[in-house]
Amino acid sequence: MIYTLGIVEGLGTENITETIFYNPISEDQRVLIISGEYDQEVNGAGKLTFQIAYDNFRYDMFKAFTTQVVLYCDGDEYWRGRVISVSISYDLTKTIVCEGVLNYLLDTFVFPSSNYVEGEDVSIVSYFTDLINTHNTLVKASGESDTWYKQFIVDESLEDQWGSDTFKYVADDSCPTTLDAILNSLIDQKSGYLYTEVYETVINGRSVKTNKIYYQKILTSESNQWIAFDENMLDFEQLTEDEEFWTVIVPFGKAVDDSRVNITTVNDGKYTIAHPDAAIYGYIYHPEFYDDIEDPYELKTAAQKTVDEHQNLEQSCTVRAVDMSLYRNASPLRIGQTVKIFSKPHGLNMESLRVSSVMIDLTNPSRSEFSFGKPDKTLSKEQSELMKQLKSS
Repeated sequence: MIYTLGIVEGLGTENITETIFYNPISEDQRVLIISGEYDQEVNGAGKLTFQIAYDNFRYDMFKAFTTQVVLYCDGDEYWRGRVISVSISYDLTKTIVCEGVLNYLLDTFVFPSSNYVEGEDVSIVSYFTDLINTHNTLVKASGESDTWYKQFIVDESLEDQWGSDTFKYVADDSCPTTLDAILNSLIDQKSGYLYTEVYETVINGRSVKTNKIYYQKILTSESNQWIAFDENMLDFEQLTEDEEFWTVIVPFGKAVDDSRVNITTVNDGKYTIAHPDAAIYGYIYHPEFYDDIEDPYELKTAAQKTVDEHQNLEQSCTVRAVDMSLYRNASPLRIGQTVKIFSKPHGLNMESLRVSSVMIDLTNPSRSEFSFGKPDKTLSKEQSELMKQLKSS
């Protein structure tokens, strides 16, 4: 497995070129770097940092916010980003920092809109599409000659993933960036996975590379490699979580005439529904509020669903490992993929964990590290905050 770096020149023009400026198997000092590291987490844009010496043949070509850099793995594009920082040391070594193209969504802002009402249920598909379309319009109006490389095409799987799902719209008069609006409204409430890939399309009669953006409820990509205790596992950590521990739910519906709807009329006079774990741990009460439900029967149905989906003392684990593609015929690990884990001492057998973060050492890939966890089962930020409020009340 070989990681190389290329620089994209001529963005916004018809004369675009991609030139390799780092090739580790070359003996030519002009295409080498001193050091380099790529880091990315789930729902993050990714960050690339590298150092080049004065004799690199593209030494003078890196300009903040105008230069794109591409990370290749065995000749295939692995990641793309833009330069955001260039610093020069006393010995003329340049340190260059790049951020992923997802962060182009930091260039535009979401202004207060009359299209949505505070507290209203808003379609996830419509809202996400509106944000991306508005971003594309704003970068077009920025005065640059051609800004297709800052634009995004919404992947067609968006509607398949979310369908008619909605979220609670919360107005933000602070004019957040487009990316912050997505993270703070959609992902904080509904979780999901946000990522991009390069998309080749025809714009103004010519073939160009732009960006396709995905917002998926579920990721189904599975790696063709595995993690084994006695082979490529570096570290293992298991956590037992009890932040949301309870065994009895007390559901409250919509407030009507200064009191909230409850389930006593449809639940044999009882205010509560017990979780099966109550037989083990005893009664530990938890109030849950369903502000939009006025019918007691609907309230009981919603509360029973919460009870059925609730897991107490859930265990999760984080694994660090070496990418097997370094020494076997396997595809490189990518953020968001699931990988089978085998570890008899830890009681893991064919358990799938998702790649939650990567750290790739470009000059010594054997030092790269990949962390695995279960982001599918983590609480959204909104849910977590609600739990804390209820426990402190």
